[in-house]
Amino acid sequence: EHAVALSRPGTVIVVDNVARRGRLIETDSGDAGVQGTRAMMDWIARNPTLSAAGVQTVGAKGYDGFLIAVVGQGPRPPADAVDPLDIMLAHNAWATREVLRACQPLADEAWHRRFEMGLGSLHDTLTHVVGAMLRWADRIDGPPAEVRRRYALGDGPVVVFPAITHPHKNHGFLLQLLANGGGAWSDPALRVVFAGSAGHAEGDVRAMVASLGLGERVVMPGRVPAADRNGLLAIADAMVFPSEYEGFGAPLIEAMRMGAPVIASDRASIPEVVGGAGLVLPLRTDAWAGALDEVSGRRDALRAAGTARAATYTAELSARDLVDAYGRVLA
Repeated sequence: EHAVALSRPGTVIVVDNVARRGRLIETDSGDAGVQGTRAMMDWIARNPTLSAAGVQTVGAKGYDGFLIAVVGQGPRPPADAVDPLDIMLAHNAWATREVLRACQPLADEAWHRRFEMGLGSLHDTLTHVVGAMLRWADRIDGPPAEVRRRYALGDGPVVVFPAITHPHKNHGFLLQLLANGGGAWSDPALRVVFAGSAGHAEGDVRAMVASLGLGERVVMPGRVPAADRNGLLAIADAMVFPSEYEGFGAPLIEAMRMGAPVIASDRASIPEVVGGAGLVLPLRTDAWAGALDEVSGRRDALRAAGTARAATYTAELSARDLVDAYGRVLA
C-alpha cells in the first residue's frame, strides 16, 4: 500500500520472496506467508489502478516467488494472464520495449520470452533480469513524444552532447559544424542539446550561439536529471563528444547503454573507450561533415556494437580487474 501511494502511473513494483514455503494456489493453506500473499493479491485484484501477476517457482531451495505490479489506468490483462511481460506490454508497450532493449546484454543467457527456464534457475534469473529492468525503467522518463515536448525539440533529428561547458569540452567545434558543416548539420530541423552544468566557457558558448544565429537549433537546458539525460539519449540520432581531453569518458558508455550511436573525437582516452563501437574522428570540420549521414546509414549496427561494448564496462568486471591487480602486486 505504501509503494502504491508513493507511485505515479507507469511505476513498476516488484515484491520479491513473497512465499517461501506453501503453494499460493492452495486456498486453504495454513502457512502465514501464503495467507499474507493471497491477501495482498486479493487487495491488488480489487484495486482498479493496478495490473499484476505473480510467479511462484520450485527449485533446489524449495518454493520461491515474486510479484510484479504496474501502477496506472492501463488496460487490464486477461483473467488468465500469468506473464508479467504481457501485462507490462499491455500497459505501456513503448516503455517495456525500451526496458527490454536496455537489458539486451542479458538476453542470450538470461531472458526467454515466456520465462521458459530450467527448474531451479528460474527465480534467480528472473530476479536478476527484473532488477536490471527496474534500474533502467527509472532512467527513461517518459516516451519520446514527452521528452521532445519537454525540451522543445520539434519532430526533427536530435543530437545530444552531455557535458559541462568547460573549454576542453569543445562546444565551439559543434557550433562551427552547425554553422558551416553542411549536409545533415545544416538541417534547420536539427536540434543539438547541450545537456550539462555551466562551466568556465558558459558565457563564451552562449555568445557564440548568438553570434552564429543558432538560437533556434541549440538547446541549452543546463544540467538535467539522470532520467531526462537518458531519455534524451534514447531518442537521439547520435551522441556527439568532441572533447579535447578525457581521463575516461563515462558519457560515452552511458550513450551506448541507451542505444545512441556515438560520434567522438580521437583525443586522449576516447578512442580506447569507444573501440570499434562508434565513429572516432579527428577534430576537423571536414572529418565530421558526413558523420551524421554515416551514423544514419549504420544506425542498427552501431547500436548493437555500442550495447556490446557497454556490457564490457561494468562494476563487476572493474572490481575483478582491480582484485587481479592487487593480486599481482601482492604476489
